[in-house]
Amino acid sequence: MLQININGTLAAIYRAMCSLDASAGFAPDYAHSIRVATMCMAVGKSLNFPEKRLQSLVACALLHDICSPPPYKVIGESVPSQECLQEHCRIGQSMLDLLPLPTPIDGFILYHHELADGSGAFGMSAEQVPFEASLICLCGFLDMTVDFDKIGPTGLPTLRKTLQYGDFDRFNPHAIKALLKVLDGKLLHLLRSDLTYLFWEAFPPCNLHLNNNALYKLGAFVAHLVGAQSEYTREHSLQVANIYWLLGRERGYDKNLLAELYLVGCMHDCGKLSLSGRLLDKKSRLDTVEMQIIETHAHLSQIVLRSIAGASPLCEWASNHHERLDGSGYPNGLRARELDEPSQLLAVCDVYEATGASRPYHPRRSPRQIRSIIGKMSDAGKLNPEMVAQACGVLGHYRPGHVPAPSTIEQTTVLL
Repeated sequence: MLQININGTLAAIYRAMCSLDASAGFAPDYAHSIRVATMCMAVGKSLNFPEKRLQSLVACALLHDICSPPPYKVIGESVPSQECLQEHCRIGQSMLDLLPLPTPIDGFILYHHELADGSGAFGMSAEQVPFEASLICLCGFLDMTVDFDKIGPTGLPTLRKTLQYGDFDRFNPHAIKALLKVLDGKLLHLLRSDLTYLFWEAFPPCNLHLNNNALYKLGAFVAHLVGAQSEYTREHSLQVANIYWLLGRERGYDKNLLAELYLVGCMHDCGKLSLSGRLLDKKSRLDTVEMQIIETHAHLSQIVLRSIAGASPLCEWASNHHERLDGSGYPNGLRARELDEPSQLLAVCDVYEATGASRPYHPRRSPRQIRSIIGKMSDAGKLNPEMVAQACGVLGHYRPGHVPAPSTIEQTTVLL
């Protein structure tokens, strides 16, 4: 079983969300999710939530907007349609269901746009919605309504009155009562944009040991998150994960190692979340500067994995997928003696999939064409010859881009 750090995982996902919005040309309020999570954390502590329930609540509050409504479905200037909100909630729930959180989160995201009077996205009443969903809804609306950077301590009495009257009568009264209990000068101060970094200090630390099914789900989550940046990268990550698992099984790896390989395959390009989607999907070859930018992703993937899994060898495998046996690779120019077997195998999987994939600057290639290209790299001492031969033999039975997911994975973990 692999131990992961929930705090590091959430921080990495949050940074990825910010990068996605920025690369898409949006100017989001990065502090919105943290302010919502900060308010929910204060309420959960006040209500004496058990630590695991509190951690799950705060995680959902932080990631409640992980699936932003597509701009083309917006009515007028800023009000999403009901259909758009429903899609936003459904996809968000399906994504967070893949995350390894300490307690179940049924409906926390699905119903976070429900109002107590039944006028929300799905027309549910307060009694039909989990308290956590109602609380996220309330805190989210409050943050969208109030400028916490300008309100100041003298505005607190007015803010408290606002919560009890007007538009807020549509929200769960129990959630309002709980928020009023903690809404004081201290919390108001912590909601300022320049102090939201303190959220990470206050979030209770949590480490979880993941079984193999949880590793598969976490991998699928990351692959789909990467897909929000670049559809090609999503497809590539999932295919590399499938190939890595398949070749690992051929080499006799045990089921625990196979689950780890799948996770690494899905996450090996997660560093690309910090890059522009326009650069990743450019319809022509990259120039020198653009290539230098792209090459940073291998090291960034290592940083992300380390924040999640600590000093696990998985971090090195992901970081090494562009290293070559002759030292000509990146980011560290490692040679064969410095690369363990999983690192060398991932490099072969990555090259095989990328060579066969359809890209703007080359069409999808046949297994025969892939064998020719990857064979030359093997002959030049860049890739492990035995692994290349194995890959060409095993993968020749599949159309490029259509290597199936491991049979041990439930359908829900690979399809959203």
